[in-house]
Amino acid sequence: DFRSRSRAYSRNQLENLPARIGTSVYDLSDQQRSKWVKITATTHNTLLDRIGAPAIALYDIIDDAKALYSGIDN
Repeated sequence: DFRSRSRAYSRNQLENLPARIGTSVYDLSDQQRSKWVKITATTHNTLLDRIGAPAIALYDIIDDAKALYSGIDN
């Protein structure tokens, strides 16, 4: 429920950004989204490698929390 509400909020915010700041929002087709997912699959590791140990430690904590959360009956 939180995720869907968060997405709705974000979409509303993006749709209402003032054009004067040069913001563009693109709605991707399923095919484009799949390609985007494939192309960006390694960006997390690239960023973590560039930032270093503190980022890796934080990312591991987030991954652990996500795993714990996925095991909770909603």
